[in-house]
Amino acid sequence: MKQFSILLFCGLMTHALHAQTFPYTLTVDQAPYAPLENATALTDGVWDDPDLQTPLGFNFQMFGQTIPSLYWYGELTANLVAGAPTTGSTPFLIAYGVDLVDRGYESGTSLSPIRYKTEGMPGNRIFKMEWSNAGFYEDATGEAFINFQVWLYEGSNNVELRFGPVQTNDQQVFTDFSGPLIGFMDQFSVQNGTFNNLFYLTGAPEHPILQQANINNADTLFNTLNGTPADGTIYRFSTTTVGTDNPETVAQQARVFPTLAKDAVSIELSDELFASNTDVRYRIVDQWGKNLRSGQVTDAITRVDMSTLPSGAYYVNLYSPDQVVTTAKVWKE
Repeated sequence: MKQFSILLFCGLMTHALHAQTFPYTLTVDQAPYAPLENATALTDGVWDDPDLQTPLGFNFQMFGQTIPSLYWYGELTANLVAGAPTTGSTPFLIAYGVDLVDRGYESGTSLSPIRYKTEGMPGNRIFKMEWSNAGFYEDATGEAFINFQVWLYEGSNNVELRFGPVQTNDQQVFTDFSGPLIGFMDQFSVQNGTFNNLFYLTGAPEHPILQQANINNADTLFNTLNGTPADGTIYRFSTTTVGTDNPETVAQQARVFPTLAKDAVSIELSDELFASNTDVRYRIVDQWGKNLRSGQVTDAITRVDMSTLPSGAYYVNLYSPDQVVTTAKVWKE
């Protein structure tokens, strides 16, 4: 089995990149991990480099391309390939770019099911796919494992990566890089492994930083995450546009003040926006994208307590219901 990370680096070195803005806002959250129930199995028996196809149940948008089905190719297992399976270029999600294998591969009895389900009402459905108890191909002990899920949201086109129980025996995560490769490519060629832009996470898993690879900084790709996300970690990639003909107008009808806060910040809605009963919600995140406060704006002026937060810079995201309308930067004394 060839590591997927090697394939990625070859593509990076042989194809010039064209600059593009990352279309998501990253936040990091924590919630108990729940294995999928009543899900459809994608693997029959033990697996190593399986070729899989998954129907979504709805049309999903990624980097401007409509995606009705997902493809998961052999060495690209745990990575979402959208669009044509063998020709052309397609958006690409690297959910967990490490060489995975069924933990029962040697015994012949599967211990690591891959499964999926789509649930919810039309217009608000969520596609969920899970790698349960997956092993690492390079783990000689057979004791290491990971659980994680990919969630794709209909309508908002948001993406979530949810991580569950993990054991890597305090080793490097069996990859050519500093840790697992997690991120997106705007256009990926299945035929030759080349792509336009790679957006990936680096640094501490609890406070990841987004990087963009190009031909001039290819060596930085070795500095991916320096470990595996802990049990309960959620990486949420929210789209930065709203479902309205004029998102700028919506943004102008809400404001966050003061920009220098002592105990709290306030979110004020215009009379027009408040009277329309528009569903406006907020998130307060730190400079690493970790979600610290969240809730719904229920009054013309909603006060959000920040008294227990350390001094420093924070971002207030306003969205409706899951799509970011505007972001304000505030400082806590």
